[in-house]
Amino acid sequence: MGVSVVTGANRGIGLDLEYPLVAPASLGMSLLRVWLATVWLVAGVAAFAQTDLDIDRRLLADRLVADRAQALAAQQKRADERQQALFEELALKDKALRDAQRRSADAFAQLQAARGDQAALDRMRKDLADTTERLTANTQERLRLAREIELRDRSYQVEMAEYRRLITGAVATPNPQRLTALQRFADGERAQAFDALEEIDRVSREARRKAAQRVADLESAKETRERAALAMQMKDRGEKDTRAVRALWAEAVELDPDDFWSWVELKRAAFEAGDLPGAQAAAGSAAKHAANDRDRSVASNELGDVQVAAGDLKGARQSFEESHQVLKRLAAANPSSAEAQRDVSVSLNKLGDVQVAAGDLKGARQSFEESLQMSQRLAAANPSSAAAQRDVSVSLERLGDVQVAAGDLKGARQSFEESLQMRQRLAAANPSSAAAQRDVSVSLNKLGDVQVAAGDLKGARQSFEESLQMRQRLAAANPSSAEAQRDVSVSLNELGDVQVAAGDLKGARQSFEESHQVLKRLAAANPSSAEAQRDVSVSLNKLGDVQVAAGDLKGARQSFEESLQMSQRLAAANPSSAEAQRDVSVSLNKLGDVQVAAGDLKGARQSFEESLQMRQRLAAANPSSAEAQRDVSVSLNKLGDVQVAAGDLKGARQSFEESLQMSQRLAAANPSSAAAQRDVSVSLERLGDVQVAAGDLKGARQSFEESHQVLKRLAAANPSSAEAQRDVSVSLNKLGDVQVAAGDLKGARQSFEESLQMSQRLAAANPSSAAAQRDVSVSLERLGDVQVAAGDLKGARQSFEESHQVLKRLAAANPSSAEAQRDVSVSLERLGDVQVAAGDLKGARQSFEESLQMRQRLAAANPSSAEAQRDVAVSMWRLAGIVGASVRWADVAAFWRRLADRGLLPPRDAGFVAEAERRAAAQR
Repeated sequence: MGVSVVTGANRGIGLDLEYPLVAPASLGMSLLRVWLATVWLVAGVAAFAQTDLDIDRRLLADRLVADRAQALAAQQKRADERQQALFEELALKDKALRDAQRRSADAFAQLQAARGDQAALDRMRKDLADTTERLTANTQERLRLAREIELRDRSYQVEMAEYRRLITGAVATPNPQRLTALQRFADGERAQAFDALEEIDRVSREARRKAAQRVADLESAKETRERAALAMQMKDRGEKDTRAVRALWAEAVELDPDDFWSWVELKRAAFEAGDLPGAQAAAGSAAKHAANDRDRSVASNELGDVQVAAGDLKGARQSFEESHQVLKRLAAANPSSAEAQRDVSVSLNKLGDVQVAAGDLKGARQSFEESLQMSQRLAAANPSSAAAQRDVSVSLERLGDVQVAAGDLKGARQSFEESLQMRQRLAAANPSSAAAQRDVSVSLNKLGDVQVAAGDLKGARQSFEESLQMRQRLAAANPSSAEAQRDVSVSLNELGDVQVAAGDLKGARQSFEESHQVLKRLAAANPSSAEAQRDVSVSLNKLGDVQVAAGDLKGARQSFEESLQMSQRLAAANPSSAEAQRDVSVSLNKLGDVQVAAGDLKGARQSFEESLQMRQRLAAANPSSAEAQRDVSVSLNKLGDVQVAAGDLKGARQSFEESLQMSQRLAAANPSSAAAQRDVSVSLERLGDVQVAAGDLKGARQSFEESHQVLKRLAAANPSSAEAQRDVSVSLNKLGDVQVAAGDLKGARQSFEESLQMSQRLAAANPSSAAAQRDVSVSLERLGDVQVAAGDLKGARQSFEESHQVLKRLAAANPSSAEAQRDVSVSLERLGDVQVAAGDLKGARQSFEESLQMRQRLAAANPSSAEAQRDVAVSMWRLAGIVGASVRWADVAAFWRRLADRGLLPPRDAGFVAEAERRAAAQR
């Protein structure tokens, strides 16, 4: 007869093992151990035969079975009187032996702890062993008695067999706490032991539940990651929004918080949604769960991206450098790994980007050139790898960007053209690759940008149109791709910019409006994307700019205010984003510009001051950002301009001087930056303007000459830059103006003629540029002014007429441009002035009347424009001074008064009202 045993080795298998349950009572302890080992080996259960611990478990099971055998026999009256009496006798003996065993064990432990006499310890150890042996023998006797009953009582036998099976499984527990509780139960502490077992089992049950839940969660996380990957693809096609994708990645990390890439994707989704704190937290969690050095470098890069967006360039640089150092070590440890070398190259580009943002163009160029060299080596080693060739094109593009920032347009064009050629080859080799085609379009845009800077508007337009056509084909082939649609909007904006530069305002407005509609649809499809909402805000600013140029101040103000509201909402939703805060300041400046044009100087000053305060806070929070410091300088210039218009020359001078000091510090910190040097020249010119207005001609001349020298150096360093050459031409006009005011007509004429020659060369080189043609007309007007002052009325008339013809052509080519129409009216006014001086009053009256008619049309089309209304008043003033003109001084006085009543009269013009009224009274 035997029982089914469930041991640690076969637990859960349901293996039935038969073994004898009763050992001879006469066996001593040592023989008993041998007997038990033999029995268990024969039964095939080695688990209880290998160690003393296994024997102790078996003896514990025997004691528990013996206790149950006695209790069951008594309860069901299965034992006869002799057997019952013997059971009770053995039970009393068992209790006495257990008590003796416990006392001996306690005494032994105390003596051992006290480091008692070794002989005494040996005696106590022997006594304890003897007691244990007697207890074991007593247990075996109890089991033998139970066996007698089993042999005659089948039901008792079955019940005891089941109990033995359960107890054998219980003592096989790997849980030492549970084993201790069972021992206490056998020792008679049944109530306490049972409570302990309940708590132990509850804890085990909860642990098993958690383990099972963990397994289920891991499987669910895997499924969620798979759905998230598909959702990302749907988002790219405009079928899901950022919020939905982010929710899936958030679910994935909740189910499996140890998965590194889930945290990375959650960071990216949060970043796209504009939640920088959420993105930073996810990047931090990614770093904690990075499994290796490469993962750690990825986490550092992700954190760096967030820090850049938050304006923390110092922190970003540290993150990118940490990533770079990790990747360098990995590459050094594995020099044959192309992937490891590529990782270093990519990290150099990241580092270079943040160096550019911080104004460290020298360091950025070094990073990009090192990256380029690495990618070129990898491409040479693997000429069949399209990815390696593309990496070279990316590095060339990055290098070109920093060359543009440093004013090296020739070098930049070379870099962009080389990048474009590589990408065109890759696209030709893989015509079905949308990514390869897109790369070509990106390179075309980069090339177009540098062509614009070099004054090659025709070439730039060709590049942008080719890029647009490629992107339109890609978008048509993949209409559900949000990225493809956005690319079209970017190309439309690029095309619009070059159309503005060429004077094609109608075409530019059409391009910007088409781009705006695309972006509005994308933002509506993905309302949780901060990037998509920001794109709409930026497109509104683009549209507003062209509306200003076309004289539509009301429409422009509406566009800028809508853009401002959007940027304010985004900034409020993400207060830690430096970019979002800066966007608000840009919209405020745009609004301020249109308020100035509308004559609302008070509103403009408020807008510029609010923008300035925001930028000062951003600059203080990120002192290492050259862009943030420059933004403050630009806002100071904006504020200074409106202070000049309001007649606050002292305040304006203070603003311009503070701006100049900032730009000088930035230029000194980054002498390789052409943009930083140019900013110094702009601030010097602004300061010179206010010095002229204040009558400080000596100081003004010094400011203009210093600005001119800066610009000459920049133009000499970059002869291919049309902008740099134009800057010199403009500075010559500024210098000429102050020379005229100081009475140096010879010097002024020399300055204006040199400026004219430069502008004529630029216009000839770029006949499609309306701005270049207009610059020629401005230089002709300046030359005409000094000819008038020198008494050369014939030469002056020739200059003014030539200027007038240029402006008429520009206005005819762009009838929607209010600026172009106004320029014609100004040239008619100049021509009329010289006709008056020459005594040709009839011709003068004709010129003034034509100018007045043009200005009246412009003022009627834009009644909110203070400039347009003032222009009418000035034309009326000039006409009233000519005998026989249709305008009388009373008409002039009434018009000026209406301007004053409407708040459209600048403070500097206040005296004109009284003077017009005085002349009207005299005329009566």
